[in-house]
Amino acid sequence: MTAKRWCKLILAVLLIFGSLPVWAQQRDIKLELGFAGEIVADNWNPLRLTMRDQPDAELVLEIDHGNLREGSKIFRYLAPLSGQRGISVFEDDVFIPVWRSFSWLVQSGEVILASGSFDRRQLDPRPLELILSNDIGTARTFFDKEARVIEAKADDLPERVASYQGVNTLLLDGSAANPRLAAVVAATVAGVKTLILEPLTPERTALLRLAPEPRQRLGAGWIARAPAANAAEVLTDLPSLELKPLTEALLSPEMTREPTGIPQFIVLLLAGLYLVLILLMIRFGRGPGILAALSLSLVLSLAAWGYFRPQQETLLRARSLHLGSGDLALTSELQTLFRLPEGLERLNLQARPLDVDNYRQSPTELSFAMPRWSQATLILRPVLSNAQLQWQGEMLVNNSSQNLSDVFVLGLGPQGTLPPGASLLLRFSDDGLVPALYQPLSAALPVGTALARRGGQIHVALAPEFTSLAWSQP
Repeated sequence: MTAKRWCKLILAVLLIFGSLPVWAQQRDIKLELGFAGEIVADNWNPLRLTMRDQPDAELVLEIDHGNLREGSKIFRYLAPLSGQRGISVFEDDVFIPVWRSFSWLVQSGEVILASGSFDRRQLDPRPLELILSNDIGTARTFFDKEARVIEAKADDLPERVASYQGVNTLLLDGSAANPRLAAVVAATVAGVKTLILEPLTPERTALLRLAPEPRQRLGAGWIARAPAANAAEVLTDLPSLELKPLTEALLSPEMTREPTGIPQFIVLLLAGLYLVLILLMIRFGRGPGILAALSLSLVLSLAAWGYFRPQQETLLRARSLHLGSGDLALTSELQTLFRLPEGLERLNLQARPLDVDNYRQSPTELSFAMPRWSQATLILRPVLSNAQLQWQGEMLVNNSSQNLSDVFVLGLGPQGTLPPGASLLLRFSDDGLVPALYQPLSAALPVGTALARRGGQIHVALAPEFTSLAWSQP
């Protein structure tokens, strides 16, 4: 073997051994986005990053959600990762827009520990049908051929409601491992149709606490029990709520109204009086008058700056929607920001901007630049809360410590004000006109749903099972 070939062989061996640490790091860092690697675009998706024996690092997701006409629009998600010996797991929910390019990396200082990307061909906005079963073939027959049926594991189910925004169904047949009750509750409250196949095994009897009846609402979703033979029929019969339009319906003209300033007539009048006063001082005061005019200009400028300058650089308006049934509710909040001077907006929340091109999100902070005199609309990550407006039988109950006003039941009409802790016996009202605040919501809600408000909060008690169209008759 010639010397040249020996050199090539030695170089190849060095390259192989030199790359072993990188391969090991890649194997020791695993990023999971969505369920079983399936991402639902334009929705919140669960994120889990698992590391083993790694230093302090940072996770960076970079998504270009622009297009050829409008150009690049960059969203970056940055999360600090605490290094430690052994296995560490980081979990969060991230809103994934429809992307043009999508890449990620884990870096420690200047060193990239792991990286990857998601192809645009993986982009799919269809909701998921999650199945916990050891017989996935049989379970698939309960759904349409076009459905995105995903085999999930009990340990992979998060306990955060935002994780399930892109999920339509959760099916439990008793053959797989038992899921955590908190995860089942989170999924159902988020609007998922949870179906438990009967007969229940002894390990599944704990689910009876969540599903004492064959079917019931919980939060924004349903939880039901049925034999496998009736599974497809039950899933078809259970109605779904379109939650995104309900949240976006909170964006009323009041939320987007620009801040009011001083009327133009008053500004012109004050400016005219000021000019007349200055001219008189200069005309009749001569030298001393000029000094007095300059002094007056300085004093009035400082006074106008202090009096007319807004107290805050950013004006915030917020409105929240609480969709409840049973003891729990799904809370979604919409905020509008109006910024007067140009600057960087930093907010301690997780949200998806509707009209901001470039922004950054961390587990605790959202930041983006705003031009002067501009507006931004944010939809916050949905969370679980206690239902304050609740059906108890055929009685409507206020579980909060404050009055709920403008109570309205679709199909029956206005019901007045509901004091704290009080219950309401429903009555039919001839004035069935839906209040303007509720009109954008009423079209997507079933007859028998109750709505009430307290300030910027709208509380919705979804129609219970006893509701019928007969309610619309006096």
